[in-house]
Amino acid sequence: MNTISQLWNYSKLSYNLYSLYSEYDKHKTIDTDKSNTLIDSIHRNVLQCGAICIKFAQWLLPILDNIYIEEDDKPYWFISLENLYEDCPIHSTEYSKQIYYDDFKEIFDDNYKIVDVVGSGSVGQVYKLQDKHSDEFFALKVIHPNVQNELKLFKKVLAVVLWFKCLRKKLYGLVPVNYQQFIDNFEEQVNLIHEANYLSRMKYNFRNNSSIIIPELVKFSENCIVMSYEEGVTMDKMDISDYQKTKIISLLYGFI
Repeated sequence: MNTISQLWNYSKLSYNLYSLYSEYDKHKTIDTDKSNTLIDSIHRNVLQCGAICIKFAQWLLPILDNIYIEEDDKPYWFISLENLYEDCPIHSTEYSKQIYYDDFKEIFDDNYKIVDVVGSGSVGQVYKLQDKHSDEFFALKVIHPNVQNELKLFKKVLAVVLWFKCLRKKLYGLVPVNYQQFIDNFEEQVNLIHEANYLSRMKYNFRNNSSIIIPELVKFSENCIVMSYEEGVTMDKMDISDYQKTKIISLLYGFI
């Protein structure tokens, strides 16, 4: 994605966000057919803008939930944006294999075969691999294409928005958060060396705790990381009570 097309996507997103705000300012609600249509367009625009914009929307969603949603029933705009957690673009396996070769100077197909695409997030994509020599399973995470360029553009766009006093005041009025902190966090996430270091540290800290499973680090670079594959199941698919789920969530909060 070149800079011109990225700027065009950000322009469309900005226009639809302004239209949604105007609709809210007019009706004091965004629960209208026109608003829902705009929200669908905004969802598409965020995906078109790429990884940094998707991550930004994911980062904002819990904050917007705390500020604006008081009931258990989630409004349409929240449900639409919430789908961005799962509805992330998938890049080609050819790209992932090329990044693997560039970083490790090894031909991917000489050692591994791809069993499945486990998932694609805002920052990267995760594969389940099988070693062709040992038949062991591993996980490979690869950063999405053009993330660094998208980050540079996002920083420039945000700097322009914050430079205008009227836009800055309106933005902080709607969502009073530290936007620079988001950028700092994202810059750390797109360098997988940090993730590998954290993984090693956690593995060492909990080496004597059999209840906490942390993958074994195999190899890593700035753009990809290989680790042991650990089988698991999402909480939504677990046959346990809400009480048990609450206990697990509480333990996770304590762990974090």
